[in-house]
Amino acid sequence: MKVKIFGAGSIGNHLTQASRRKGWDVTVVDIDPAALKRMKEEIYPKRYGSWDPQIKLMTPEEAPKGGFDVIMVGTPPPARLKVAMEALEGKPRVLQLEKPYFVPMLDESLKRENQEFMEKAKSLGIKVVVGYEYALGESAKKALDFISDKGFGKIRVLEVAVREEWSGALAAHPWLKGPADTYLGFWQKGGGALSEHSHAIHYWQHFASHLGLGTIDEVSASMRMVKDALLDYDELTYLNIKTDQSFTGTIVQDVVTDPPYLSLFIQREKAFVKWLRRSVPGKGNVETITYGKKDENGWLVTTEDIPVARPDDFYPEINHIADLLEEKVKIEDSPIRLEMGAHVTAVVTAAHESRLNNGKFIKVTKYAGYR
Repeated sequence: MKVKIFGAGSIGNHLTQASRRKGWDVTVVDIDPAALKRMKEEIYPKRYGSWDPQIKLMTPEEAPKGGFDVIMVGTPPPARLKVAMEALEGKPRVLQLEKPYFVPMLDESLKRENQEFMEKAKSLGIKVVVGYEYALGESAKKALDFISDKGFGKIRVLEVAVREEWSGALAAHPWLKGPADTYLGFWQKGGGALSEHSHAIHYWQHFASHLGLGTIDEVSASMRMVKDALLDYDELTYLNIKTDQSFTGTIVQDVVTDPPYLSLFIQREKAFVKWLRRSVPGKGNVETITYGKKDENGWLVTTEDIPVARPDDFYPEINHIADLLEEKVKIEDSPIRLEMGAHVTAVVTAAHESRLNNGKFIKVTKYAGYR
């Protein structure tokens, strides 16, 4: 398989390494020759042990436009949809976009851009996915398999939290001094807790969809904003969610918690599951799943730890793309299909409108860009 990856930053390196691990032919494209040099001499060998000479590094002028089975777009959110629209011209079989799919769409012109891209991708028959790789991980599948048993009764609670301070993202981009040097420090550019940690929204919707709880239809947001001459972003956000099946839930996201704390909690009448991802000194990232099952003898609780290195987060996504290419998975069944990614951006947009309207519940569908 031939792959073209736009962006030689942190995410571009992760996608490149995962693609090479799969044995795919990779070309990395970046408008900045210094970024390509930094990838080859610093980021890649430091993360993965050594540089892979099979990786091709090119500027946009040097890179072929077509002939790729997969194109991946890991540019910052403000440029992502423009690059993605151009990538469609190369007619890849699969187009992958990093999360968040797009910047908040409060402006009518941005809503039109979103609509035009989705319509063009559909008309060309190109399979488009968005990089919410956590939903593809082993622990997510185990948690979902367990709690999907209808014999456990009615679902009472679905909560997700992604709490992670800036240091993780900035450590992966050591050439940046702080969030003001990038899109991260500006909610309008796809930064702030809500967009940067939008994995939480996708994770909530992923489980809600499989459990028959419906689609996020309305959202009310409370945010703690940081705004000065250099920055404008939400550092802490609470979302109250309503689905079109009248189920309610909560999502919490922040960029202040250190060490990071990523969690999922689902309570049924006779069972619960907790998923927790955290950094453990000496062990790195560990995902812990706690299962609880209630019978006539009371609660039986078991716990399982799954060590996860950061590069391992992206390999399941590459395997999923391979399954789409080989038609082992239909795009309409993919948990990271374009419609899911676009819906997350619609939730983000509605949440910011809610913030600007004193926490009023806002319809998500007005921003979805599709039916």
